Amino acid sequence: MKRVQLQLPDPVVAWIDAQADGIESRASFIRRSIVGLMKAQQRAEQQRQHHAQATPGHAGDRTAGAGEARAL
Repeated sequence: MKRVQLQLPDPVVAWIDAQADGIESRASFIRRSIVGLMKAQQRAEQQRQHHAQATPGHAGDRTAGAGEARAL
């Protein structure tokens, strides 16, 4: 791990303290929160990629079907 110094506004520090609420340290709360955000972003990216792969194939199928109907 690498240490990173953060300078945060007082309202942000107060929010972090309220969320951690004596259960965990500021550092562990921030670390856990960032890891959660990273995982959420990765899931969203995977869903976008999956959707992008599925959409063109379906659109192409509909277009081909319409073209075949016109040819008949």
